[in-house]
Amino acid sequence: MNRFAIMLSVTFMIFGCATSPPDVMSQQSIFDHIEKIAGVARVSTDVVEIQYKGIAIACVSDEVHDRMCLIAPIARLNAAEAARLEILLIANFHSTLDVRYAINEGVICAAFMHPLSTLTRPQLESTMHQVASLSSNFGSIDSSGELTCGANPGAKSRNEFRPRKTSLTRINLNNRGG
Repeated sequence: MNRFAIMLSVTFMIFGCATSPPDVMSQQSIFDHIEKIAGVARVSTDVVEIQYKGIAIACVSDEVHDRMCLIAPIARLNAAEAARLEILLIANFHSTLDVRYAINEGVICAAFMHPLSTLTRPQLESTMHQVASLSSNFGSIDSSGELTCGANPGAKSRNEFRPRKTSLTRINLNNRGG
């Protein structure tokens, strides 16, 4: 064998072994990790239901479409809650981090959606915490964590929530083109 072929073979072996595929999350690995974090879980084909920090959370996943969703029901959407939808949309922009308020079948929920295969264990743990926090903070600070994007850091309740003036709040949305 000539020297070039040997060097090429050795290089391939070194770099081929050094680069392993990423830690791809499967439906089962997500369910196993959730159960490890939260303890007792009720598992069906594509759903795992848990109690995490006192909040009921479901993880729904679909390997065929490479999607997963963590969801926690919060409150029925009634006239009083409907009047607060603008506040929830503002919170989605400023203070919900990776989790969002969503409405499903007349119920306001905390929801996180992500491709299944690129989700990491630290992301899963972080977003479980965020879903539980957003659910717990509904009606008060509407936040899923300590970080905010332009929100008033001194706000103590949802009635005090006002976005800070930032370059994002000064964008002229009337010139959207068309």
